[in-house]
Amino acid sequence: GDGVGNLFEHLGGTDPANPLSSAVPKVTLETPAGGGAPTVALEFPRNLAADGFTLTVETSTDLVHWRSGDPDLFYAGIHRDANGRAIMLWRAAPPAAPHNAPRFYRLVARGNEAGG
Repeated sequence: GDGVGNLFEHLGGTDPANPLSSAVPKVTLETPAGGGAPTVALEFPRNLAADGFTLTVETSTDLVHWRSGDPDLFYAGIHRDANGRAIMLWRAAPPAAPHNAPRFYRLVARGNEAGG
């Protein structure tokens, strides 16, 4: 395997037995073409047929206290990569880390409750 848990392999549409088929999130620092403050982009492959789970990104400044719903982080949608896989994209609005404080990200999968 590649060290990624089977749930994330399923949600990412990757093969847990193939270390070259990984569902590891990609994090990049992007500078706007016209200049300005850089932003953080987080991408994760998503198996659109894997129903029953919601993926969210949580943030922390100390790796102890985590929160979802960070006002500087927004879901930017889904696009397709060169292989046709669905890729979920989140962006952190500038500044990527206010006051030069560290910012950590983690991807969390939560099961959707059935019924009503």
